[in-house]
Amino acid sequence: LLDDIISIAADGKEPIGNLLRKCLILESQIKNEKFRVWLNQELDGYDRDREEDFPDYRVFNCVNKGEFYGMTVKMSDPPISLHVMSEHDRKMLEKVRLHQPAASYEGRPNQTDDAALPWNPSITAKYQTKIYKNGEPALMRARQEIPGSVLVGLLEQVRTRVLRFALDLQDKLPEETSSAKQLPAAVVEQSVIN
Repeated sequence: LLDDIISIAADGKEPIGNLLRKCLILESQIKNEKFRVWLNQELDGYDRDREEDFPDYRVFNCVNKGEFYGMTVKMSDPPISLHVMSEHDRKMLEKVRLHQPAASYEGRPNQTDDAALPWNPSITAKYQTKIYKNGEPALMRARQEIPGSVLVGLLEQVRTRVLRFALDLQDKLPEETSSAKQLPAAVVEQSVIN
């Protein structure tokens, strides 16, 4: 199983969901709670309300862009300055927390294309006339831009973490043993990367 996980993580051809499910089988053998929690979060997604659970590779600063319409002007995609917002709203929009299952980011047709998260309509309406002086032009739509490289990086981080973990476990296996079941819990705990 370890050899299989190492091979899948290293070549990157197998879907990330398959790799994580194989790791779930491994976890059932080695019984490590931290590893199980991380696997479940990567397979099922992270709880939006528990920001402290998000690993660094799932949180990043973003650029917000919008569409503005006025009497004599239409502007598409200028960056939006968040300085006019309340602190709560600014904190909500200056960072993106990628909470969905890892596999959801892999299924995009072109992996390098940028993605976007639309603003909640109530936030757009709240700041519709507050971005520019005198409310002209007015904000009609807004979104948080997510560079395609960030999503590729997220998947690579997950694969690399799994690969490092599996290689570390393999290194710690006694020579006459091929199953990770034989490893003491303390040895497995030292190898878990969260």
